[in-house]
Amino acid sequence: MKLRAIIKRMRNAWRRHGWRMFGPLLLHNLRYYTKHWMRHGSLRMPRSSVDHIPGVETQRAVYLSELGYTGTVGESAEPYQPIDEAQFRSVMEALPIRLADYAFVDLGSGKGRALLLAAQAGFQTITGVEFSDELHQTAQKNLAAARDRWPNVDRIKLLCGDAAQYRPPLVPVVCYLYNPFGASVMRQVIDVWVRAMSTHSQDVWVVYSNPTQSELFMSEPVFEHQFTKAGSAVFRRRA
Repeated sequence: MKLRAIIKRMRNAWRRHGWRMFGPLLLHNLRYYTKHWMRHGSLRMPRSSVDHIPGVETQRAVYLSELGYTGTVGESAEPYQPIDEAQFRSVMEALPIRLADYAFVDLGSGKGRALLLAAQAGFQTITGVEFSDELHQTAQKNLAAARDRWPNVDRIKLLCGDAAQYRPPLVPVVCYLYNPFGASVMRQVIDVWVRAMSTHSQDVWVVYSNPTQSELFMSEPVFEHQFTKAGSAVFRRRA
């Protein structure tokens, strides 16, 4: 990642989260990029195996200014950044469950990288919810290019809409979040999931990568923190 992009992200973080959260976020990201540099010898995000599929592009970051977000939407949405494939695989492999028995839901699914990796991991169903129509269309193109070249693409369903309005399935599920939005939207998302869980007893896991709003899950009695691995905080529905 170029220095100019890092400075831009820091300014956005200050504007969205204020001085109380800026310090902890800065420390979190310094630790993350230090580990990233030590592992890869570069700040550049390694290219995913997904992007070796002809016609698939999930690598390039997309900032809010490119998507035309302003006002409250721009304040609550985060730029698109691709998840590191090794990190994703590491935390999914650490889950003490049989992935084939679970649905996978990615809130803020962007261009679909995590969806394709989840399909390869063998989740029963995979759903991506993305607010940006532009990113949603890119994900559609990526899935079309990956069909017949990548396992289980037929299990993936793309939804273009507001994650705060998405009602989770009444089945065992892993909810995946890669720092997709700020505190106000995250609070709404958590409330929707808590209400949905009150109607069933299915197992629910939350994998929250780059967890800038993890305190919202920590303070929610229905979720219990299980572990933190590869830059992801993992929560489970409390028994």
